[in-house]
Amino acid sequence: MLEGGHPLLARQGGAIVNVSSIAGILGASSRTSYDAAKAGVSGATRDLAIEWAPDGIRVNAVAPGAIATDMLLRSLERGGLGRWGWSGFDESAFSRRIPLGRARKPEEIAETIYFLCSEAASYITGQTIVVDGGLTISLLW
Repeated sequence: MLEGGHPLLARQGGAIVNVSSIAGILGASSRTSYDAAKAGVSGATRDLAIEWAPDGIRVNAVAPGAIATDMLLRSLERGGLGRWGWSGFDESAFSRRIPLGRARKPEEIAETIYFLCSEAASYITGQTIVVDGGLTISLLW
């Protein structure tokens, strides 16, 4: 439970949205610490959702998919995503691996977070919402 003077308790509820990553779901070589940390965010989200639900506080997470960030480019250069057929970075080839055909936009993550904080998500708690254009499900096939 939250301590007595916490602002969310004063409001008698609220929403917390943590940021995880699809790395916490899929994993990849040479990124054990990062992947484990992101998996931990999802686990903590579930635990806190249970703990804080009696206080009317919803806790969820978003797990963004890939975008051409420096970290992703370094992983690609090291061959860290080689088991999925990405040995170097080619933006058009990268986008073809995503079922929606394009890398995500940062605004799409922000909009998902906004939704999870809104009353439209008032009965959603303990979930990690994957926002990846279908990338994680396409890797299974």
